[in-house]
Amino acid sequence: LDSLWLLTGFGDYVIYRIPPQPGEMITQIAAAVALLALFILPLFFLRRFPITIVLIYWILFTLIPPQILSFVHPVSDRYLYLPSVSFTILISWGIINTAKRFGRVSLIAAYLLIFTIAFFWCRGTLNYLSEWIDPRSVWFGAKKKSSDPKIYYNMGWHYMDKAASLGNNPRKPRPAVEEEIQFASIVWKDDPQLSKLLGEWRVGIKNGETEKIFQEYLREQAWNDFEKALEKKGRNMMPDFYFHRGLLQLDRLNLTGARKEFMNAIDEAGRVTFAETRQNVLVNCHSNLGILAWTEGNYREALSWIKLAEEEQNQFGANWVKDLTTNRKRLEEIIASLPGK
Repeated sequence: LDSLWLLTGFGDYVIYRIPPQPGEMITQIAAAVALLALFILPLFFLRRFPITIVLIYWILFTLIPPQILSFVHPVSDRYLYLPSVSFTILISWGIINTAKRFGRVSLIAAYLLIFTIAFFWCRGTLNYLSEWIDPRSVWFGAKKKSSDPKIYYNMGWHYMDKAASLGNNPRKPRPAVEEEIQFASIVWKDDPQLSKLLGEWRVGIKNGETEKIFQEYLREQAWNDFEKALEKKGRNMMPDFYFHRGLLQLDRLNLTGARKEFMNAIDEAGRVTFAETRQNVLVNCHSNLGILAWTEGNYREALSWIKLAEEEQNQFGANWVKDLTTNRKRLEEIIASLPGK
């Protein structure tokens, strides 16, 4: 029923949604009976309304894959694309053919009705598209309409990457000044320090005092969304989520917190059946545990983690962390130069 309502074009669209939870046993039995009736009843009208029934079955059968996918993946509006094609044809064809039976005036009314529906669909589409071009990312608008943990996770990830593009030695590529100004003007619009930040950027000052405050603000927002994702996580297997929590803690120089999150990611990766996800997380976590130990001055521990990550990456035939060999050689040089080795 939720999917059928979305097909009308008047639903609340969002990139990921939580599927409706099963009700009591009697509700589930009633739902099963209703679904069977939905698939069987149109057969009795096939000879009288052949085109209508074909279009109805087009909708019903192309709705089946999304219902199955919802058990293993967040429900996404794009799953309804194929049934929506049939639904659109059914509406326009049904209105016009019904109107033809009542003369020319009815046909004009039918066209007006179709254009009215199209107008509301167009308005809804434009409103939804505005979420996708929001400088805060599509996840910002999605948070208002869904409690799926991946929405909060991706929103936090976005804030973290924006913060990582700032500072003297950014971990992410720094965007154009115009893009930075547009983003900050929305995210920090209520902060009295915004004008000072924009003034620094407009005269070419990078890593200024106000930018540092803004960077910490973004990291705080990222952590808040990560915490919300953890609260909503449930039984979802998300080792990469713990990895990014660790990365954010590393950015914030919370080394104890970062180590805890990386170990959580390694533990969760061991329960993931998809090999590439598991391998990617293991290599990245072992590499960052090495960076963490390196930051603390524990060079031999750092070397053991970096070596492990390098061996795993070579074994998996991947290149997720590009500087593993370089870091391993640098650590070997540092250890070789230590007194007493």
